[in-house]
Amino acid sequence: MIAVLGGGVAGSSVALHLALAGAHVTVFDPLLKPNSTERAMGGFRTQHGSALNVALALHSREFFAARADRVRFQPNGYLYLAEDEAVAAELGARAEFQVSLGLPIEHPEPEAVVPFLNGDGYRATNFCALDGLYLPPLVHRVLVEEAEAAGVEFRWGEEAPEGIAESVSAVVIASGNWSTEVGRRLGVELKVTPLERGIFMVGPFDWLRPLPGFRSMGVTGRFWGFLALPLSLLAAAALWRYLHAEPRSRNRTLLLGGALLTQLLFQGESLVSAWWPSRRHWSSWPRWLPAARRSRRRRHRPSTVSPRPRRRRETF
Repeated sequence: MIAVLGGGVAGSSVALHLALAGAHVTVFDPLLKPNSTERAMGGFRTQHGSALNVALALHSREFFAARADRVRFQPNGYLYLAEDEAVAAELGARAEFQVSLGLPIEHPEPEAVVPFLNGDGYRATNFCALDGLYLPPLVHRVLVEEAEAAGVEFRWGEEAPEGIAESVSAVVIASGNWSTEVGRRLGVELKVTPLERGIFMVGPFDWLRPLPGFRSMGVTGRFWGFLALPLSLLAAAALWRYLHAEPRSRNRTLLLGGALLTQLLFQGESLVSAWWPSRRHWSSWPRWLPAARRSRRRRHRPSTVSPRPRRRRETF
């Protein structure tokens, strides 16, 4: 029997391929948190700096391509951008090296790949259409399902028993950021250092849209949300000073009324748009609203482009 310590993506993949080769495999996973699989970015990349990593990526791509629907593999490619001449030279050297290993590296204009990107100022680009994105939890699920079908036994929530190394033919440590500690228990020194990385996913997004009255300026709702508090404080301070400096008059009343109406319009628009973003809310819309108004708004509903962004921390 072969014992695999860790049932994440790496451990499940090892177990699957050992089982396909005819081995009897048991996977132990105590479900320690955090783990690398649940915090992975989900990026498939062939543009590496070593021949070994490029070869591994090319060899594994068939797995993702054959299971694209199950793991939501999207071969959108990876685009690298150079902001100065030094980085442009580095990208050029990388491209030459990667092309020699068989990668189809291209050098498109940035806007041709990312239409909403302002490409001014970039000196060079590297793009490979073989790269893409997938959902790590789905990859993990597929690997576990196929491994179990091949005869692998998964013991979730269990640590490997004491003396496991003496009772099996081989032990595979696939414990991610816990590998150093697991190896130490088995008398093996593994220099695995967890690294934290920040991941940002960007638009365009349907909720990041121009405010009424600001469309020509390109000011978006989220942009206004960041400025709302400081601008409101400044406006309140200015009005307070004006009230103490000017005597009561018709002009003062009009100014205060206009400022209050403007603020109410902005706040009202934000509340209505939050309640009225899509067709699924029509059942809750007041029945006294004319049908023509409802149908007109429905036709001009903004379309959803991509999900809300998330910032996650990733541990390797």
